[in-house]
Amino acid sequence: MKRVSHSAQPLSSAHVGRPAQAARSAQAGRRAQTTVRPAKTASLSRALLLVLVSALTGVLLLFTGCKGGVEGAGLSLGEAKVVPPTVAASGILRVGVDSSHAPFAGIANGSLIGIDIDIAAALADDLGLKLEIVDIVGQDASALLADGSIDIVMGIQQDDPAAPVAAQVGPYLVDAPAVFALDFAGAAGDFDLGGLNGVKVAAQEGSLSAWQIGELYGEDWVSNYPSLNAAFDALESGEVSYAAADAVVGSFLAVKYPNIDCAALLTDPTGIYMGVAVSNLELLDTLQTSLRTIRDNGVLEVIIDKWLGPISAQVVSNHQAIVSLESGVEEADLGEDLPDPSNAGD
Repeated sequence: MKRVSHSAQPLSSAHVGRPAQAARSAQAGRRAQTTVRPAKTASLSRALLLVLVSALTGVLLLFTGCKGGVEGAGLSLGEAKVVPPTVAASGILRVGVDSSHAPFAGIANGSLIGIDIDIAAALADDLGLKLEIVDIVGQDASALLADGSIDIVMGIQQDDPAAPVAAQVGPYLVDAPAVFALDFAGAAGDFDLGGLNGVKVAAQEGSLSAWQIGELYGEDWVSNYPSLNAAFDALESGEVSYAAADAVVGSFLAVKYPNIDCAALLTDPTGIYMGVAVSNLELLDTLQTSLRTIRDNGVLEVIIDKWLGPISAQVVSNHQAIVSLESGVEEADLGEDLPDPSNAGD
């Protein structure tokens, strides 16, 4: 099993209020041990998936040249907020991510980077623990949680029948099919979905977003393209009026298109959660508190803005559900809606 060192990226509230470009250049100094295993790809129309993975890998490379960090960020190991058996190893938080699931996690230039890695780093920083990222692609996350190989698994989609057996904390992000517009300058909630009636909308052929546009507005108004890049190219050139894509993936890919942003979600959002072993209620409660902390101090805002861009992140965060604990054991409300990144620094 090959191990490589990786610079994870805990961000601090010191970055809140920076332009997106500055936020994207903020990298942290915490070193994390990353376990890399051979990638195994689940079937999702394999040809479609390979095209998408290729496009997203290219964008991931844009995020690998950033350096720097937050001076003084992080607690000493002596100040760790949790100890064994709440975590498997003293002073370490082991977090499982799926490297085939960009932009949540992916490999670029030999390093694991992504939204999940940044959020895990911020949580580890808040807990006073060293972060160890484990690439669990193709493996049984339920078993890894149960036997202590990992303390947390990231990227659990709400109501996913294939989700691991875990007590869930979150959501730390939401997702849904979304509409993308050229030169969109409105605030979150300003876009009128009625404007999609009778206009051509580009989408990747075979995608959920293409199906959603067909269901809502009629298949005659869906312009299918072989890749999301091709759909965005058509939007940028004026060949179509709008494009449709998964909100998170599309916003991430739109980083390459300065004039394209996520304008609105097409459906109710689905929460993205992290999970712990169902018996580990102490870690579940601790993560609940830490998630609230990085939400309230602006760190979560900056991470979302960094990966999705300021306008797109604003739209996605505006639809964030109440941060709640959903575990099959109990439910607990964590408070207000997650903050809107557009208000960072206010």
